[in-house]
Parts: sequence; structure tokens; C-alpha cells
Amino acid sequence: MTVGLLKVGYPVNIDVKSPHFVNKVIEESGDKGVDLILDSDVSSLNNLDALKVGGTVVTTRPRWAS
Repeated sequence: MTVGLLKVGYPVNIDVKSPHFVNKVIEESGDKGVDLILDSDVSSLNNLDALKVGGTVVTTRPRWAS
């Protein structure tokens, strides 16, 4: 399973089992409040808390898709 950062400007593939890498990408993007978008239903994740780094919003789709 991978997630992408909406505000980086291009998709970023991340292993959801590596929250420290997610945090690193968020810091390098210069936006602590960047949204993460999952490529499947949030309920399918075993460890959702691992993705909640630096005030990150976890969602199943981008805001503009709603």
C-alpha cells in the first residue's frame, strides 16, 4: 500500500510501515499540514496511527474530489 503527498506536486510512493520516512517527506516538503491520500480504504490499515505524523490528515481521497 502506498500514499501520495498532495502538495508536493507529484506522487510519492511510501511504504505505510515506515512512518519515519513519511515524516521525513513531510518535513522536506516544507508543509507540516500536508494531506496524505491513501490508495485504498482507511479501514483496511492495521496501524492507522503510524500515519498520523506531524499533524497529518489521513484521508481516502483528495479534498477536491469530494
